[in-house]
Amino acid sequence: MNRISAVLVIYNEEKVIKRCLESIKGLADEIIVIHDGKCEDRSLEICKKYTDKIYTRKHIGEAEGHRIFSFEKTSYEWILQIDADEYINKNEHTKIRRLIENKNINGYAFLWKLWDGEKYITKYSPHKTCLVKKSEMKFIASPHEMINLKNGKTKNVNITLEHKPQYDNFTLKVFKSKWLKWAKIQAKTLSKDFDKVEKIGYSKTIHKWPFPKEIRRSFPLIFIPIDISNIVYSMCLEFRKDISFKIFKVILLNIYYVIFLDIYIWKYKKLKINGKED
Repeated sequence: MNRISAVLVIYNEEKVIKRCLESIKGLADEIIVIHDGKCEDRSLEICKKYTDKIYTRKHIGEAEGHRIFSFEKTSYEWILQIDADEYINKNEHTKIRRLIENKNINGYAFLWKLWDGEKYITKYSPHKTCLVKKSEMKFIASPHEMINLKNGKTKNVNITLEHKPQYDNFTLKVFKSKWLKWAKIQAKTLSKDFDKVEKIGYSKTIHKWPFPKEIRRSFPLIFIPIDISNIVYSMCLEFRKDISFKIFKVILLNIYYVIFLDIYIWKYKKLKINGKED
């Protein structure tokens, strides 16, 4: 029988972590927990009731930098990537077990509805890749990077990965405190040569970033209008069944994000050229 390794990267999540771990109890055959820096609450104390595979790493302020380490610690072929503020309804367990018996599919994307701190603001979108075969995955350790596959695309399925953080992620306050921090980390990563970036599933003969990231890092300011166009087109297509005033707000925040991202890439590029890169 195929088995599942669940991987979590967390940071002081005592208020939501039990809900997450309870939801995958009986589904995951092992649970790997990575804590981003020193734990300052009861998160790890709670995690110890569900697993002994717990690791504390240097604090970097985002999850993707720890993902590959978490993948490497797994024992089984199927990996379920889940965050502390996410959970899976118990009645979905049987469906998920059936999914991994399909030998023709290497990855699945679950419905990941947007939450505003009080209620879901979408019903049909987006989907998030969260269940994949370890041997088939491709991943770059950079903020907002999704798991890709070496061969083929992930299949969207009618299973919900519930995502209910205790705050509204789509406010200017959160944008300033979290999104801009992620943009700086992502920009710093993209300013590096591809050979120096932590990744998994990519051939050693590939020395450049995947298109269009290579163009973005080479001409970040010129890329801003292209980024904006891509965001508007892709998100309007993704959320076409869920369009509302709040979705336009989400799209606008994502536009702001890519603008700042490209500006930060340009700044890091200048530092690198002047030999002042930290």
